[in-house]
Amino acid sequence: MRALPTPFGTLFVPENFHIDRLAAVVKGVQWCNEIENETTHWERNRTLEHGIRLTRYWKGCTISIFPLVAAMLDLGERSNICPRKHLPIQVNGEYVCIVWDESSANRFHVDAVASFIQIFNLDDPPIQMIPSTLLRHLERNRIGLLESLSAELEPLLCDALREQLGRPHEEVIQYVDLILTEDEWRRLREAFPWAEAPELAVAIANMLLAEGHSSFDDMWAIGIIAKFQPSNLDFFINHNDMRLAMHAVSSYETTCSEEAWLKLSALLDQDNILGLMVHTKLTRFVSLHERLHQHWRKSWEKGPPANGALRHVVSNWLYFNKAFLVA
Repeated sequence: MRALPTPFGTLFVPENFHIDRLAAVVKGVQWCNEIENETTHWERNRTLEHGIRLTRYWKGCTISIFPLVAAMLDLGERSNICPRKHLPIQVNGEYVCIVWDESSANRFHVDAVASFIQIFNLDDPPIQMIPSTLLRHLERNRIGLLESLSAELEPLLCDALREQLGRPHEEVIQYVDLILTEDEWRRLREAFPWAEAPELAVAIANMLLAEGHSSFDDMWAIGIIAKFQPSNLDFFINHNDMRLAMHAVSSYETTCSEEAWLKLSALLDQDNILGLMVHTKLTRFVSLHERLHQHWRKSWEKGPPANGALRHVVSNWLYFNKAFLVA
């Protein structure tokens, strides 16, 4: 093994290492040095094990990168900073998992590190150029999620979303999906006053329903549509997915009996829990009782409902409302 000096410290090269590959690695290290010298954003600090560390402060975080470690990985060595195929990058002293894409133009770890330095040579690097795992870590730190107590979480989440208002809905949805955990999204979903951003709420609701998320997301989404886009609730009331139809019927509210009958009465033929929900909702309108009597009398002629719960509820309702079943 021989020692090879570089701008970031001494690189120890294994015996019989392929000379062309070594030349490419050394060229990558020199490229890192040249790019870093183009701006004054970076600070150099010598470490005991990992050569010169480049550090930049951005958005309240300390970003550190180790070009010499990248070169070591290209020589087949191991590092306690990161595994192979990853970039040796830390944020506030903690390793952040950034996978090196071998299919990109960067053939070596040092090339990928040079590209990273080039991105952060910019005063304010474009978000779309920053690796998603790094962006997530930086943003979570910026808005205080990394150190927040549980009781402080909802205000932080709401403020973070308010910062995004005004951006295209697709970008806001991508932001939420990237930055927040599932539990944080659930808490934001329940805590945020969506009347402040009804169009965004509808866009998120439609996305959740289209992609098929949890039943709790479905319930929230249907509720949002019922509140801010009620004209589209009919689609879900008559949806083939009974779960979505049930959420829609549950969310549907009106003071007009004729409207309720027009929208819901066809679902009385559903011999299941959906039919029961529709029956219960329509019984709230006294003016519809006679129509319900007529419907169930005619339906009972063909046989009572097979669904036990529906049969029990309807039978009791007919009895207490003085209706007479047809044998």
